[in-house]
This record gives sequence, structure tokens and C-alpha cells, in this order.
Amino acid sequence: MTEDNRRYHQARASVYRLLSTLYYEPNEEFSPLLGNLEAWLNEMDSRLVPLARGMREDFNGGKAGTGDMTGLLVDYAKLFVGPFDLLAPPYGSVYLDEGRRVMGNSTMDVCAQYQRAGLGLTAGFKEAPDHITVELEFMYYLIHKHLLTDDVQYLELQATFLREHLGSWVEPFTKAMEENASRGFYRNLAHLTRLFIRAELGAATG
Repeated sequence: MTEDNRRYHQARASVYRLLSTLYYEPNEEFSPLLGNLEAWLNEMDSRLVPLARGMREDFNGGKAGTGDMTGLLVDYAKLFVGPFDLLAPPYGSVYLDEGRRVMGNSTMDVCAQYQRAGLGLTAGFKEAPDHITVELEFMYYLIHKHLLTDDVQYLELQATFLREHLGSWVEPFTKAMEENASRGFYRNLAHLTRLFIRAELGAATG
């Protein structure tokens, strides 16, 4: 692997991991992460940087620097948590299985792909295996393993997972986010996630 290729895959891995973190409940640690996201995106595709910048500006309250964490938490809850109907369910099976149900057949296949890559879920794991944060983190893991071993099987696993799972439901998921988010933070996160995964899917299957 050339140094340029290695740097490119390091950027990919970092973007996946940062996006995964940004789908957790908002907290003050997001601010430096958003700066890192801009930097890594600039290594890959500078056209995506304005979306990350928009997230950072909304998170920090714009130039005035008066970020409203309460507003972000409300948006996060209504999109992904509830307590009533989720406006943008963050589970792949909702979009891939009949009846929009969690823990469907596609979830079982996700678990099988994790096992194929040498991973298992711990007893204390509380989130669904096909939650957006977990699937993004899995892509980070596969890229990281490829960087460590230079084993092409990890490239093949990435392509399969994007084609059969993450790349198959990211469009309706991020569309629901954009339609229902009140804050620019989540609208930009949705748009960025969609464009990034779309490009990744194209590169993996093209």
C-alpha cells in the first residue's frame, strides 16, 4: 500500500468513527470532534467540508458562541429516542425489513457479518446491532484492520457491508432526519452522512 493510499484510508476510517460518535447524545466533547471532522474531510473531499463547518457553527451557536445544548438534546431525542414515535429511527431493520420493525432478519445478518469479521457482541451491549452508530463504527473497524494487515478480505467485507446494509438504508434514514430536524446540526449531519456513504458505496461497487 502506498503512503498516499494509506493516508486516504486513514481519512476514511477517521470520518466513519467521527460520524459514529456524532450520532450519540450531544455533549460538550462534540466541539473539538467537529474540527477534526473538517480536517479529515478536507483530506478526502473538500466539497463536504462546508457541511461539517455548518454543524460546528450550529453546535457552537455561530459567531456569538452561545450554543444551545438543550435545543440539540431535544432534536436528538425526537429524531432517535422518543418517548413517542421516532421521527428518524436509527435502525437498519426499520428500513430493510417488512413492517418497519427493529431486530428483524436484516439485523441477524448484520450480526453474522460482525462475526465474519471476528467480532461478537458483549453481554452488556445495550444497543441494537444495526444502530447507525454501530454500523459506522464497524466500517471504521474494517478499514483499520485493512490498514494493519493489508489483507484484501477486509476490503471485500467493507464492500459487502455497504452494499447489503449501511448503503441500503442510509438514504431514507437521512431523508427522515432532514425532514424532521429543527436544528441545522442534524440537517447537515444527515446531508453529510448521505453524501459520504453514497460516495463510499460507489467506490466499493464501481
